[in-house]
Amino acid sequence: MASPNPATTEWVPIWNPVSTIAGPQGPQGIPGPTGPTGPEGPEGDPSTVPGPTGPTGPTGPTGATGATGADSTVPGPPGPQGIEGPIGPTGATGATGATGPAGTDNPTHVVGPASATAYAIPTFDNATGKLLRNNTAQINPTTGQLDVTGPVVSANNAPSYVFYDNDGAVNQKRVKFQYDAGMLTLYTPNDPDTALIDSATPLKVDRAGNVTAPGTVNAARVVTTATGNNLKDLTLSGATNFTGGVTVTGGTITQQAAGGIECAAHIRSASDLYCGYGMFERGRGQRAGHWQAVAYNAAQFSAQVGTFNVAAGNILYNRYTMIGMTMNWFLYLNAASNSAATAYLRITLPPGLTAVCQMVQSYMWFRGTWQQGSLWIGQGPLYCVDIYPNIAFGAWAAGSINLCLQLNIDVSGG
Repeated sequence: MASPNPATTEWVPIWNPVSTIAGPQGPQGIPGPTGPTGPEGPEGDPSTVPGPTGPTGPTGPTGATGATGADSTVPGPPGPQGIEGPIGPTGATGATGATGPAGTDNPTHVVGPASATAYAIPTFDNATGKLLRNNTAQINPTTGQLDVTGPVVSANNAPSYVFYDNDGAVNQKRVKFQYDAGMLTLYTPNDPDTALIDSATPLKVDRAGNVTAPGTVNAARVVTTATGNNLKDLTLSGATNFTGGVTVTGGTITQQAAGGIECAAHIRSASDLYCGYGMFERGRGQRAGHWQAVAYNAAQFSAQVGTFNVAAGNILYNRYTMIGMTMNWFLYLNAASNSAATAYLRITLPPGLTAVCQMVQSYMWFRGTWQQGSLWIGQGPLYCVDIYPNIAFGAWAAGSINLCLQLNIDVSGG
């Protein structure tokens, strides 16, 4: 049998009269949709309880601006500080005001006497606490020039300046300049300024530019004169050392006392060079051109065969002198002897000297009569002279002999 169609079937409730007990309540059904709002009811009687306030309506348009009110007599609060503007131009200088009345002296000031010397530098007396007037030192306030006409800081009766260095060693803190009788003197006193410590004769410069120097004078380059000469009319009063050379182009070098001129480089003169005592050269211990005795040494004399006997008493002269690299040697032997026949006799040069090259010279010898022989310098070692009895370099016979030699030899050393 087919099921009924809900759309066309009419449903009729069936009453069950049999049960008198109600069944349990069924679950809450789903709420239905809210219905539309009904129309607003009529306005209630104002004498009765008012109804609820309706919703606020929209804001109406702004009305026209009213007339401006009168100014307030009460000032408002100050506004904030504005940005600082630029500085304006400087105004014109005003007229000078009238001079005010003279003030009174402060009792702590020192008032100098009207008779004080203008610009004088006062000095402080630590015993009395006073400032002393009329010091001989003056400062010109316009030029800043310091003038001294009498003693300032000096035990001597002459104007002087003392430079003091607290950091210096004991008795090396002071240097004093003093001017007296046209002479500027540089002293090196001890700390109490009572005595000189570095030199008994200080450095002096006179008004003509003459310099007296007790110690070493170092010139890095040259000493020039007003005429452009490197060095002119140099007067030396003692031993003088020149480590860089002296060039004289228009004057003289005069040595006044014992000593000499020592030069590690050169001394040049466009005219005459005068030396009143002696001149040392090439680091030698003797003066140039001064004769030196050769100490006796038997080993200075030998022979190619046998013995060349020369005692100290047989030597009448054995001396030499050096000028530059040239040695002038004079040797005179009396009653010497050779023990055997020999090709040559040999004599060594003075100690420390060596011939630069071989040389041949003549000499005189005596054995009954004076004869001429030959010398061969440097035939063996360059520090030896070989002696032959004749110019043909013949041999010697044994016997007594006198020799007289005067040689000029190009040497090194010495």
